[in-house]
Amino acid sequence: MASKQLVIDEQRHEALKQRAKALRISEDELVRRAIDAVLVEPQAAPTAPDRSAKIAQLLETARVLAESRRGGEPYRFSRDELYEEREGRWTRAG
Repeated sequence: MASKQLVIDEQRHEALKQRAKALRISEDELVRRAIDAVLVEPQAAPTAPDRSAKIAQLLETARVLAESRRGGEPYRFSRDELYEEREGRWTRAG
């Protein structure tokens, strides 16, 4: 393994810290992954538009589903009804 030292501006340093914290990994590991993404796995770049298209499709499907369920009556219940139903299940078995 080789050790490298690099100099980055404060804005990139802060972004690196925040991203590493969000991913729950060290800053070193994040830099290694970034290097791998650029140098070791160059074929990953062309799939990015595919990923964006799939995300857009997922969001559109979710929007359509959400809109199709608007206007329906919500399920209403009372605590007593829930207890009665639950008690009924237990008393029938015995």
